[in-house]
Amino acid sequence: MNQNFPFDSPAKPEAAMKLFTVPLQETNVVLVDGRTLIEAESLISGCEHCNRDAEISFDYVLDELTGCDPTRTEYLMYRAGRCPNCRSEVTEKTLITPE
Repeated sequence: MNQNFPFDSPAKPEAAMKLFTVPLQETNVVLVDGRTLIEAESLISGCEHCNRDAEISFDYVLDELTGCDPTRTEYLMYRAGRCPNCRSEVTEKTLITPE
């Protein structure tokens, strides 16, 4: 067994977390303007409020539109989006169904 792989030892969850935690200095914060938000809303057909099968986070849609690295990017939307199906509020982490 490889002693350097953090998942080999369940007693060391902090080692596994280091693999998935990006330091704040390396995080890219992207401001989402109205035009980008409207375009992103048009690419979804439902959200977790109206579709139990929703399994993709809205920020994946934003990643596609902006071309940003999903492992290092966090989004700040100027307002919450709206689901085109049920009109529920959609945030960066809301689960959606793509169009």
